[in-house]
Amino acid sequence: MRKTAFCLICFLAITACTNTPERSNAFAKKEWLELTCSGFKTWHDCRQQAQLACPKGYYIADSLENLLIQRRVVSIACKD
Repeated sequence: MRKTAFCLICFLAITACTNTPERSNAFAKKEWLELTCSGFKTWHDCRQQAQLACPKGYYIADSLENLLIQRRVVSIACKD
């Protein structure tokens, strides 16, 4: 019984961390950009790219990282 409960809690924790936020109707109308920060670039570099692309600010939809191939991808939409 304890093992089953532990597995269920682990499953819920993992799935909660991997869910991507759904874009609401207001966000669906926006133009989304996908920025890639690979190699030695960090998340800070991705944020700087986003600030250059969207000087008035931006919304983040997805932030994906693959440490095996050193790739970071972030989806952004500029604020009006």
